[in-house]
Amino acid sequence: IDLLFTDVVMPNGIDGFQLAKAAATIRREMPIVFTTGHAEVALKELKKDLSQKIKVIGKPYRIGDLKNVIGQELAAYKA
Repeated sequence: IDLLFTDVVMPNGIDGFQLAKAAATIRREMPIVFTTGHAEVALKELKKDLSQKIKVIGKPYRIGDLKNVIGQELAAYKA
């Protein structure tokens, strides 16, 4: 897995923060891209809990914007 893309809010008892923390224990260097309708709150929470590089794309987003963010994160990760 080269990149994790997840929503902050998810059903069934796990949220994006918990998923990212679990993923970070396996691949600390893996970039994480979150999506949320509450980007300001998410950024504040993420920066204090995760040490790796994270990116947040706010909802609603265009598919081209998502493609660009994921492309940039993957390019930086592979560099």
